[in-house]
Amino acid sequence: NNLTPLYSDGGQGGQMLLVKDESSASTSSEKFGDSLINALVIVAVIAVMTFLIVLLYKCGCAKILVGWFVITSILVFFGMLWVWIDLVCTRYQIPYDYVTISFLLWNFGTGGLISVFYHGNKSIGQVYLVMLSVIMGWMLTRLPEWSTWAILLAVAIYDILAVLCPGGPLRLLVQAAQERKEPIPGFIYDSDAAHAKLLPDQAPVEVTKPLIAPAPEINLESSGVIAAEERATDDRGESGGLSQTAQATDNSSSKPSKPTVVSDSDDEDPDPFDDAQYAHPFKLGLGDFIFYSLLCGRAAFFSFISWTSCFTAVNVGLIGTLSSLLFLRGKVPALPALPISIFLGVIVFFVSRYAFTDFIYHCLKI
Repeated sequence: NNLTPLYSDGGQGGQMLLVKDESSASTSSEKFGDSLINALVIVAVIAVMTFLIVLLYKCGCAKILVGWFVITSILVFFGMLWVWIDLVCTRYQIPYDYVTISFLLWNFGTGGLISVFYHGNKSIGQVYLVMLSVIMGWMLTRLPEWSTWAILLAVAIYDILAVLCPGGPLRLLVQAAQERKEPIPGFIYDSDAAHAKLLPDQAPVEVTKPLIAPAPEINLESSGVIAAEERATDDRGESGGLSQTAQATDNSSSKPSKPTVVSDSDDEDPDPFDDAQYAHPFKLGLGDFIFYSLLCGRAAFFSFISWTSCFTAVNVGLIGTLSSLLFLRGKVPALPALPISIFLGVIVFFVSRYAFTDFIYHCLKI
């Protein structure tokens, strides 16, 4: 038996309790109805929380937002990670004592909080953010199977509405950040964090300010991709709100300038892929990482083939989303990051589970 009380059976098969218990349903139609209700409740909670973030951001309650994010990180780095370590040690019969595990958790969690929110190497901070999303995605794999697939599809549909609709919460958050010329509040993975360098004429506090990385041209926030936006032309070294970063100097020194191309015809449309190598780095919200991890984790319960298929589908969908930004640059203010990857991953999972995997096993028997 597991040592962790949170994962003890308790008569529920180790599954996370939701509004409706699909395990008590006797038919597929009842399970479908229960999973649909659970998915709608989860999406409603996500929508309410997102609108609350927008409200706090517009009201200038930056300290409340930062405190919210800090508490979330503490729960993940210390609480959820302890559950995971306990399960692994129990599963593989690895002995440990509370003094050792407390020492490891304290160093890991404290290092993560300092790297993400205060001062530290940006690459290490990005690694901590990815681990945070993976741990949360792993915790969500306790959801019942039918509810998991319903939640993934419902969240992907909600992502489209939240990003593309005029009154969508993520769209409102993007617009508010653009009006203030500030980075978007939240846990953000910055693809350019590994290349960020400390220039001699920059103060350390300006480059390694906590929580939010320098705002790039392309962003993916929470559950959506934020399209390219025009960077402010003023040469200010700070931007108000949650972040203060030196942007202009760093971009001019680390990014190659785009060469001037003389076109023979003014009517010829430029190839969007010609500008790909000069595009600014993107930002991916950890909400996307969490649901990517949930999809791959659920697929791993069935077989290795299903897991690899879903993992590949998620990456292909993410590449497709980023490629769409090149074609739609300047035409749409934002693009959602979840739909292509989630829809493609769900389709690939069921094809691999009910067709491809059985075919492979049949060929191996022959």
